[in-house]
Amino acid sequence: MAKTLYVSNVGEASNLCAIEDLFTTVGDVDSRHVELIPESGHQLGFGVFEMSTEQQASDCVERFNGASMNGRQLAVVTERPKARPKSVPTTKRKSKK
Repeated sequence: MAKTLYVSNVGEASNLCAIEDLFTTVGDVDSRHVELIPESGHQLGFGVFEMSTEQQASDCVERFNGASMNGRQLAVVTERPKARPKSVPTTKRKSKK
């Protein structure tokens, strides 16, 4: 298992500091990288955290994946999430009668 944690569905970038505080209850956070993603008129935060050991990373996933923070359910994973698919316009199909 990797020592890198990917955290999404944060809501606001300012909550990433609170997440780092959560992770430090499990172990040492060696580094963090924050990305801001514009969405619906506000910024969403996405974070990449490097833990000191694989066990600490595993413990963070176990404790905090799915945890609620400010009304959002956090996603904490060790595998880099795939890029969001671009929205594709849909066309209405004619129903067969």
